Amino acid sequence: MAAEEDGEPTEALAVEAARAYRDRLVLKLEGLDDASAAAARRGRWVRVRKDEEAPLPEGRWYLRDLTKREVQTIDGCTLGVVETVVETGGVDLLSVRTGQGKELLIPMAPSILLEVGEDGPLRVDLPEGLTALEGD
Repeated sequence: MAAEEDGEPTEALAVEAARAYRDRLVLKLEGLDDASAAAARRGRWVRVRKDEEAPLPEGRWYLRDLTKREVQTIDGCTLGVVETVVETGGVDLLSVRTGQGKELLIPMAPSILLEVGEDGPLRVDLPEGLTALEGD
């Protein structure tokens, strides 16, 4: 056992195997060799160190890499800061809080979300009238 985080004990375990099953990821963790050992940890969060993450395909990002990032238009105008990503089942939306405190929903379509670097603002090319529809 390691230190506690949010009142829950943490432990470092290596992943021996992983597979998708329905809508879940099934992990075989080092040292958990029977069903009762695994069941005792059911519902616990699993975290991966950033330097050990699998690279994502082009056009895909980890949520934490988008939230709290500034969003700018291609001409450098700041629109606000990303609060979260809204999953729609189609093209996901960036929920951006503007300087006036309003929510602006920006589609993450490749023609709109042009630049997501490791650091710095996200760059977007908004369709004409999008901010007017949001009440700005």
